[in-house]
This record gives sequence, C-alpha cells and structure tokens, in this order.
Amino acid sequence: MRIFHALVLVASVLAQDEEAAEQAPEAPKEPKKPNKYPLAPVLPYLKVWSFLHGDSSKMPKVLLVPHPDSKNPELDAEAPTWFSSAALAFKSGKKKTASFGVIAAGDDAKRAAGRFAFAEHDEEGVVLACLPADGTGVCQRYTGSVKGGGGDVVRELRRFVQGVVDDGLEKSESPDDTTIALPTFPEPDRPRKQPTVSVQEIDHENLAHKCFGPAAKALCVLALLPSPRGAPCPESVTELARRHKHDPIQFGWVGTRGQTDFLSTLTITRDMLSAGGGAIVALKGGRRPRAALLEGGVGDVAMAKMWMDDVLGGGMQYIKLKGLPELEPDGLLDKEEL
Repeated sequence: MRIFHALVLVASVLAQDEEAAEQAPEAPKEPKKPNKYPLAPVLPYLKVWSFLHGDSSKMPKVLLVPHPDSKNPELDAEAPTWFSSAALAFKSGKKKTASFGVIAAGDDAKRAAGRFAFAEHDEEGVVLACLPADGTGVCQRYTGSVKGGGGDVVRELRRFVQGVVDDGLEKSESPDDTTIALPTFPEPDRPRKQPTVSVQEIDHENLAHKCFGPAAKALCVLALLPSPRGAPCPESVTELARRHKHDPIQFGWVGTRGQTDFLSTLTITRDMLSAGGGAIVALKGGRRPRAALLEGGVGDVAMAKMWMDDVLGGGMQYIKLKGLPELEPDGLLDKEEL
C-alpha cells in the first residue's frame, strides 16, 4: 500500500511539472549575432566605396544589392546563406580571389540601387561582379536566378564569378548589355593631420639647430626674458604659436640672465629687458642675419599679435646683425649678472 501511495505522489508531481511547463511563456529568441569575420560582410551605404576600392583593383568585387523595398531584417546582420556559400569557393586561408559583400537592406540598398540606376530590380536582389580600376571601373550583372537559394544557385553563381576572375570584364557599348559602368560612391572622410604647435625653450644646445641650421624654419620668434633658464613660456608666445601653427615659424623663449654676449649681438641691453619685463625678437639667419625687436611685448598678447602681423606682412624694419647670436652654457655665464 505504501508503494502505491508513493507512486501516486510521484505521478502527481510530474503532472504538475508538465502543466507548469506548458503554461510558462516561451523565452524570447536572442537576436542573431553577426559573424566577426564574415565571408560576405553587410555594407552600409557609406562603406561601399571602401569595399570596392580598398583591396586590389584587380580582384573582382561581388555585390548583392537587395531590392529597395525589401523588409528582410536578417540582411542587416549577415548575408544570405547561398551568397556566403558562393563566397567560400574564392577564399583559401587569408587569400581571396574575389571579395563578396551585401549592401544593407532598406535605405542603404535604395541609395545604392539609385547609383546603379537599374532598369529592373529582382525581388531577391541584384548580383553584380565589379572590377574597379583607374576611374570608375566596370560591373557585370548576374542574369541567373537566385530565387530560393540552394545548391544550384550557389554553383551557377560560382561559375559566373570564376569567369570574371579568369577573363575579367570589358565594357560594352550596347545599352542593353549586362555590363555597365561602375558608378561613384561617397569616399570616406579622411582625418587630416593636425599641425603641431612648435614652441619650446631655447638654450645653448638647440639655438643653432632650431633657428639657423639647415632644417630650421624660415623664421625664429623668441621671447627674451630677464630671468634665468628654466622660466615658463610667456602666454603671448604660446598664443602666437597657436595662431601661426600653419606657418613655417619656430617659436620659443630664452632665459637671458647672464647671457651678455647673446644680448649684445642683438643690440639689446639688460636694462632694456628689465624695464619692459622682456622682449620678443624675430630672427632670420642665412648670409645676412637680421632681427626685428618688440620691446615690452612679452606680457601683452594683443600687442604681440599686431607686431607679428607686421613681421609677416613685410612692414617690419629689420636690423642687420654682425653675426649669429650664441647662447652660453650655465657654467660660462657672466657671474656678475646671475
């Protein structure tokens, strides 16, 4: 009797579990994740140019352009199975003899179809084999049916692409021919390299190289400070460097305390610098070295900008120098001025 009751209890529990399982809502299906390295990637409209022209121009590019009215959401994640299967025949390891891609459905496909200006657009999409060359390049439309996919579709598409790989394409003059010119697509934005702001402290080791050497820029603009070496760069020079970062000018600053010979070559006295809190000088080397001086402009950004405009505009009077100025190392500086 006890065995009978135990069996009845087990059967009751199993029945309850089955009933609960039937009433439980189905778990939502997880969206299909795109393959990280697909044989035929899905291409947004703005990536079509890179697909067509990014690899070797001698390699055929096989494009599937979905119908503009296609609402198939799977085409936003991956290419149709039959298209990827055809692509597999043209890839061995990392080497490819033809590159396959499918344009994303919806607006992307509509914009791409408008570029090709198809007279007719099959519901399953249009397959094109393109050879981008110098200029626009050439495409040939696959005229076989891809409806339903399957082994026959894959084999016929492979045969068509292999013919393009082996024999290439020639543009026909007949408007009814399946060979058409490859239209242009928007090229990707290429970030421009931003010029660096050229400003640094000048001392006895880098003065000749930065201002007068073979690789020196056309003009050297320096803030002359009455302080010793190691003082911070004045704001006026930093602003000039930013403002003229596209011009061939080397900007910098010099701590001139103890640099008697350097100041003498520039016809500047220590009292002149001390009275104005510094000065700014524009130096030109070469066979006839010369300099233009702005007294007291170190602390005035607006004055420094106006002076710089005069220097570049040709309205500045330069003084001829007897030779190139030189800076002394700390151990040889005038001890009375330190």
